[in-house]
Amino acid sequence: MFTDYRQVQHLKKCDELIEYYKSVGMESFIDAIKKSGLTINPYDSKWRNKKLFQEIEEELVKINTVDLASWRQMLKESTLINDLYTKIFQLESYVLTKNIRPENECAAFIMLLEKYMFFISNIMDGKEKKNENINLQFTTGLGYENQLTDIEQYAQIFDHCSLVADDILKYLLFFKAKDIDKAYEATVEEQGWALEHIKTADVKSVVNTLTKEWQFFDRKIDEKGGKVTSSCESFIFKDFQILKERLANRKFIIHNDISIMQDFNKVLDLEEGINRDEKRAKLFLKEMLAVENLEYNGIVQKKDLTYVVKISKLVRAYAVLQNMVLNFMKFRTMDSNNLGNICLLTTKEYILECFTENGISLESVQDIFTILTLENYKDFYDTPIIPYNDKYLLIPSIVAHIDISQAILSCVNQFNFRGEAFEKKIIQILKNRGIICEKKLYKDESGEYQCDVLFLLDRELFICECKAWSEPRTIIGFYNQLEKMYDAEKQLTRIANKYVEEINLIKSDLKIDCEVESIHKVVLSANAIGKENFINGTYYIDYSTFHNFILRKAPSINFYNEGIEYQYRLPGFDEYEGDITASKFMKCLKEPSSNKLMEINTEEKQRVVSLGETEIEYNVLVCKESIYMAPDRDIDEYTNGLEKVYSLK
Repeated sequence: MFTDYRQVQHLKKCDELIEYYKSVGMESFIDAIKKSGLTINPYDSKWRNKKLFQEIEEELVKINTVDLASWRQMLKESTLINDLYTKIFQLESYVLTKNIRPENECAAFIMLLEKYMFFISNIMDGKEKKNENINLQFTTGLGYENQLTDIEQYAQIFDHCSLVADDILKYLLFFKAKDIDKAYEATVEEQGWALEHIKTADVKSVVNTLTKEWQFFDRKIDEKGGKVTSSCESFIFKDFQILKERLANRKFIIHNDISIMQDFNKVLDLEEGINRDEKRAKLFLKEMLAVENLEYNGIVQKKDLTYVVKISKLVRAYAVLQNMVLNFMKFRTMDSNNLGNICLLTTKEYILECFTENGISLESVQDIFTILTLENYKDFYDTPIIPYNDKYLLIPSIVAHIDISQAILSCVNQFNFRGEAFEKKIIQILKNRGIICEKKLYKDESGEYQCDVLFLLDRELFICECKAWSEPRTIIGFYNQLEKMYDAEKQLTRIANKYVEEINLIKSDLKIDCEVESIHKVVLSANAIGKENFINGTYYIDYSTFHNFILRKAPSINFYNEGIEYQYRLPGFDEYEGDITASKFMKCLKEPSSNKLMEINTEEKQRVVSLGETEIEYNVLVCKESIYMAPDRDIDEYTNGLEKVYSLK
């Protein structure tokens, strides 16, 4: 199922790739080539690998035993994708951006982006009057604004524009204007043309997603009668959607719990947090990372360098940047065409000074500044300090709305403490319920066999491996998590086989005085697990589902309206009733309630996007009903929607 596509990405010559083919066979070769992206050209330039793949096919033809049908199908689909990218760069919106003077393009786009995001955020916050001060009109914008009345939908536009703007910004800064002395002013007309960048990127983001799903989720792409059709039915595709919605649901629940805490709105201080976003992020991360405080180190990798930084200080740094832009926004003028009047343009020295004034040590500030500075392979939502000539820039409306906890989970590559803390938390939960459990290390001449958690229910023994992987936010991230799941199965099977051999010793250590009738392998994950939860005799369950089962917290739908919590208890989950038994836990493992509920709330829809004269029709998975109630939505309408989805009446 998994191929070493990363190795293929570094092979640049025909003979190297042919040797790789000979070592793995055609099926794995095609899979690795697809995932490597070597056949895809998403740029406004000639495909540099065209000659290479012509040479590869010539060599494959010489190998008479090779059936090239699947190879040529892959190349056909690659050509269709590349044609879509070519058409993107022929769109009128993209052509209009060429009217902007090269030296002005970065300033024009950044000012446009800030004014547009300011416009959207004012609508989200009910402060539309502030939009009168903007010297650009967004009555048509991207075509959304006149059609929307729901705050939730405006929030989705804000998030979406943040994502698509990321590609544009990095393209302009690190490619197109890399060697240009960038201007600090741009005309209103140039800023208007810069909006066309977002319109182009809006379409390109669809093609980017379809391409990644083709690479990693086995999405099919075809062309019929001038229309490009695409469908994806793989379990990975469905799992990723369920996973995203479950993560969003978990975030929403934690944030709601935080918002109704009695002391959340108390006066803040330097120790507690310099703004409420920092306090919220700290509370959220402590829950997500299963720790009592954030005075632990995280590891961040940028290029070939590794930085070790305290999580608490990284959280503080984001909060400092937020306060800097919020203070700046109080006095700026939105009718200006000067970048320094619209965005916070400053120096490295001033940012470092703000960090140290807010409790970040001199030893840490330089590393934190580097971590939070944008580079061409990092997301600017997570690295918001933008290098601009000899200065640094913050885009106020985006920085002010950064989800600090999500930025931390994204930019930190590894939490060294997380696995150990997670194991302790699992053992404590089990012991609190009177369940026999231990962490076990067995050694003999063949090696070490460490089991994170062993526990007994009735006469059945559960051998568990605890994994605290980072939350996957992208298609590639989710694919990488699946790889880790398969690796965890191999690791746990090795341990379980040894423990079966030494079952009498295990029984003695756990003080088990009965016969063990069954042994089960379980991987406990700190982050969400989708429907792919049974691999080679090993069950996978996430902490949220496991925790709710042990605490007998039956599945429910919870939401808040005007400070009141509403709850629907869902029928059909009798494994959560009464005492904990092995049979009930096995049902929980085989049919996790969280996945079942999310699957009920998910449906497939067809979407169509126009790319010039070409239409792209593709399937997506969406929620039937939102996981939370928007502030401006009628409560009866929302509850009726929930009752319909979950058959509550």
